[in-house]
Amino acid sequence: MPRLPLLATILLALPATAGAQPIGVPACEAFLQAYAQCAATAKGPEIMRSSIAQGVDGMRSSYLEEAKRGNAGLRRLAARCPMEHDLVRTSITKNIQCDFPAAVAVAAPALDKEELVTEKVNAWVEAQNFIVQWEKFGQQLADYQEGYVRLPKPGAKLGADATYRFSVGDYDGLVERLRKAAAMPAGVPGVDEAGARLLAVLETLNPITKRLKRYRETREFQEDGYAMAREQHPTIVRGLQDASKAAILFATALSEREVVRDERLVATLPDGSVPKLLLQTSLAARRVLREHDAPEPKGDTKALAATVAALQASNTALHDKLDAAQPKPDSNCVSVAEDMDTMVGKGRELARGGRRTDTGNELIRAYNKAVDHMSSCRRALVRAD
Repeated sequence: MPRLPLLATILLALPATAGAQPIGVPACEAFLQAYAQCAATAKGPEIMRSSIAQGVDGMRSSYLEEAKRGNAGLRRLAARCPMEHDLVRTSITKNIQCDFPAAVAVAAPALDKEELVTEKVNAWVEAQNFIVQWEKFGQQLADYQEGYVRLPKPGAKLGADATYRFSVGDYDGLVERLRKAAAMPAGVPGVDEAGARLLAVLETLNPITKRLKRYRETREFQEDGYAMAREQHPTIVRGLQDASKAAILFATALSEREVVRDERLVATLPDGSVPKLLLQTSLAARRVLREHDAPEPKGDTKALAATVAALQASNTALHDKLDAAQPKPDSNCVSVAEDMDTMVGKGRELARGGRRTDTGNELIRAYNKAVDHMSSCRRALVRAD
């Protein structure tokens, strides 16, 4: 499982409560110490002090869970803890007499250059995962063109049931994620340029798709006889084609960087562990996709068959480990192996029968499903730790 670099190596300005697991954020440690001090000095029955102490434990558990999310989680805690310190202190001391020191200004942990790069790469990955799940531009273009050819000819009389089959929505969610990554200070060569190109395409295309979506929903097409739909047709086709090409270049740049990173990481993981087997299988799947996309002479499928065989071998080891695991692994981890089975099957079809487009699309869909399940599986493994 890829390591999210934590800031745990930074020396805390304030020590954690004795015997308690440290959070890794000085402002949070200061808050929890002040909270514990209130529990120890509260004037009232023992049950009251016990209740306050339970509150301290609950807060620490919440912070530790957030800290598991890596740099992003620790940065959120650095902003969150001072606010919660003041809110909790004000609330408790209104009703209970105790020694609850006020929050003091504590600098947030600084990220070094490598950690800044990691944060930015993670932001780009978040955008790519959003594309995989929601924005399949090639399919959007095909669906749009299928609907467009059904438009009545200019001048035709429109019936009451006339419709405009425009299925493209807006790209606000993806644009927001791309802007967030692009604005981060670190540099990620190759990925930054590809991400910026995709963002520029979407910032041009997004207002047009929004306008045509309203055009469909308000049934304005019945008023102008589809005039605007025809007028915008070349722009939409060109925009979706550009978005599809830009998304492929972005995914390729990010994938190449991730492969280099993951090949280094896999060597550091324990042999036979679920995280290592997952990562090995993921790398094998990416080699299959890379070979499938390679511009090979027609009918030359030996290299593709070899990568499919390697994927099956890696996935068989993953299956065996998951089958033997006790307690039973998260269902998403099992789904990863099942998705890879589908990739093996489709890869074999491609290697035997040539590069058929429909089978190739099924291969890619199986990989995209595996990416979604892999993310959920890794989160479950972190929680289990």
